[in-house]
Amino acid sequence: MPTKKTPEELAAEAAAAEATAKAQADADAEAAAKIKADAEAAEVAAKEEQAQAIKAASDAAAKAAEERVTGLYAATPAGFEAVRDEAIKSGSSVAAFEALIKAAKSEAAKSHASAIGKDTDANATVKPSTGKEAATGDEAAATAILASYAKAIG
Repeated sequence: MPTKKTPEELAAEAAAAEATAKAQADADAEAAAKIKADAEAAEVAAKEEQAQAIKAASDAAAKAAEERVTGLYAATPAGFEAVRDEAIKSGSSVAAFEALIKAAKSEAAKSHASAIGKDTDANATVKPSTGKEAATGDEAAATAILASYAKAIG
């Protein structure tokens, strides 16, 4: 048969059980606090990592834009500055800009060739001078000055 415990033994067991429960509760609270602290630290680390990734992407985009603008400046022939500025504003690539310049130069060459052809056709109808035209105005004055100079020289 079990022996009867004295009130002092029962009180000691109760105190020991209470101390064990308190120690367990303290350990559980400490573990919960550590878990919470670890979770907060992980959240802060994740936010920092995300901020670094955003900054890296932003830096890469800025560098690409700078390289594009530098390339557009390098590819700009004289007289095409306004076209370059529009290409910069529109976000055009260097390759697209170079193709646009090539097309514009080709069109300008065709236009120039056409103008030369029209001028040549127009000049074909001009008859050679007979040498009998009379000088007037500035031409007459220049001729008179040259004649008097020739006379003075001798």
